[in-house]
Amino acid sequence: MQILIKYSILLLGMVSMGLSQPNIEHENKILLRTLKRGFDIKKPEFDEIKVSEKIINDYQINGKVFEVSNPTKSQVVIIYSGRVYSCRSGGCSAPHKTSGEISREYFDYFAIFNTKGNIKEVRVHNYKATKGHGIVSKGWLRQFEKLNHNEKPVVGKNIDGISGATISSHAITEDMALRIKMMGKILKRKPKVTEK
Repeated sequence: MQILIKYSILLLGMVSMGLSQPNIEHENKILLRTLKRGFDIKKPEFDEIKVSEKIINDYQINGKVFEVSNPTKSQVVIIYSGRVYSCRSGGCSAPHKTSGEISREYFDYFAIFNTKGNIKEVRVHNYKATKGHGIVSKGWLRQFEKLNHNEKPVVGKNIDGISGATISSHAITEDMALRIKMMGKILKRKPKVTEK
């Protein structure tokens, strides 16, 4: 009986190690470089915005929201940093080639909003999928910046699809649609910050 218990514990440990994924690196090098070059925020101060359980559930938040400013508070942006899960080529139930394990692929990205809720920049900084790398292109991601805070991004309507990245382009577009709505809700509840 003890051998069976030990074997079960070992097997569970091996399975959980295979399924575990690293945490999202919210203050990553790409974000820090983007804040410095594009927003003149050289020494950013990250203040996490606590969101209610209702907002987390309603907007399927898989990340964090930050108010980021420089020490003088002359520049303030709101950042969503999160993870999007997508399916492997062949569908969500397609097994991993090496292990037979069924799992979902993912990528981490951030979206920078101004204090009015308009998207200023979107970047993918950790792409862990086998296909669909076209969505990391800065040129493709700039499409989101052209949307106003009331506009829903839709592939084929105001966001171009990408051949070979159908799943990923739909996944990030659908997540950005949620982030735009979420940001409107958060900014309505948050005291107004003046932007210079």
